[in-house]
Amino acid sequence: MSENNLLKPDQRPKGLGVLSVLTLLFTGFGFLFDALLLFTLTPNEELIRTQKLAVAKQVIELQKENNEDLVNLVRQLGEMNVVFINHHYAYRTVMMVIALMGIFSVVLMLRRRILGFHFYIIYSLFYIGSVYLFLSPSQVPNPLIWFNSIVAFLFILLYARNRKWMEGNEA
Repeated sequence: MSENNLLKPDQRPKGLGVLSVLTLLFTGFGFLFDALLLFTLTPNEELIRTQKLAVAKQVIELQKENNEDLVNLVRQLGEMNVVFINHHYAYRTVMMVIALMGIFSVVLMLRRRILGFHFYIIYSLFYIGSVYLFLSPSQVPNPLIWFNSIVAFLFILLYARNRKWMEGNEA
């Protein structure tokens, strides 16, 4: 028998609680990080120069190790950071709004609203696709998109296991 079958109808599944805590930690820290950077970081040419220098040093170290795959990844991530610095206020604001959507969706799920599950799916898609608001697809490293997509899909599947409990309050 699964864990969901052993629970009383109104008792929250433990798996949903664990998933919710993980999601709230991730999105909460993301929101705080973006808010902190939004209000404390001042984008300027010196910051961009420092970023490019750090990437160049990393690339040289990786080239010494003959690791061309990582060299290309580091270069792409460095280019991404420069674009994000150039669009600092818009990027951080978008990421904060997306994080708030994730928090809102989890709160709805914890209140037994199936709408929260649907919002979570939308939040996941927005989170994965948000980089395309500022970058062309050729600038985004594929491993980054694949990793984010796999994690989002895994969480969606795990939340989906608790749909029956969430639907219990809809009637």
